[in-house]
Amino acid sequence: MSTSFRKFATLGAILLILSAKVIHAQQDPAYSHFMYNGLAINPGVAGSAETFSATAILRKQWAGIPGAPETQTLNIDGPVWNKKLGLGLSIINDKIGVIQNLVINTQYAYRLQFEKSTLSLGLQAGMSGYKADYTSVVTNSQNTSDNSFGENTSRIIFNFGSGIYYYSERFFAGFSVPHIINQRLDDITDENGLQSRQYRHYFITTGYVFDAGEKFKIKPSLLLKVADGAPVQLDVNSSFWYNETVSLGFSYRTNDSFSTLVQVQLAKRFRVGYAYDFIISPLSRYTSGNNEVMLRYELHRDNLRILTPRFF
Repeated sequence: MSTSFRKFATLGAILLILSAKVIHAQQDPAYSHFMYNGLAINPGVAGSAETFSATAILRKQWAGIPGAPETQTLNIDGPVWNKKLGLGLSIINDKIGVIQNLVINTQYAYRLQFEKSTLSLGLQAGMSGYKADYTSVVTNSQNTSDNSFGENTSRIIFNFGSGIYYYSERFFAGFSVPHIINQRLDDITDENGLQSRQYRHYFITTGYVFDAGEKFKIKPSLLLKVADGAPVQLDVNSSFWYNETVSLGFSYRTNDSFSTLVQVQLAKRFRVGYAYDFIISPLSRYTSGNNEVMLRYELHRDNLRILTPRFF
């Protein structure tokens, strides 16, 4: 066996193990820009920017590992009917190894507006196109077939979720369950009688914006993620804004990574961000880290008062 194939097989085995973990535990994608990507995990966020907004995120994990996770996300939302309702659309294409999941969700939020804050009650419904191309797995240098990977899977899954989101000019907090039904991902049953399922995830988010002088602001935020059959995961972030235009942030994800985030408000309506994750798990022996790019557009109408700072 050649050295190059041995290296590829080792990385492939790691990827398959991690793919199996994703199937049975934390399946929803992780984001470094979670504080600016709320619609992907909480339908109650729909319309909270108080104007039409669109956010795109491109994420590539585990640089240097073949078949590493890649995620493309597009969120579009805005308030309607005198801002009493919020409507949204979320498209997520997530791929890891031989497994691909395309998720399309529509969001509806009923917004209770108070004098200085808003409470939003959200629902979402959608579908997932789940595919697993097991026959493409290479297990030896001769590229011969392996009966263990002799069956592919393709399935359309329908699900729904809910969330609650409260926010003011400087504070936000939310709780959500993006998909409530533990749908089956395939018809394959292992020797223990277990099947791959779309396990329920629970998200808690919160954050606040502090003044730190005339032109500086500090925004700490956190995300707590709980998934059936998986360890609890906590993301802690703190961003430092200068003149409401440039931001430098740092994040920590438990037992996984440290991140550096940079954002620039290029124009009144357009913002760009970049995040790099330094891996601290045992996977760091095989990869240099994760890369994530965020693009955000907000349509500010002249007759619309935008709450400032709108950093979430």
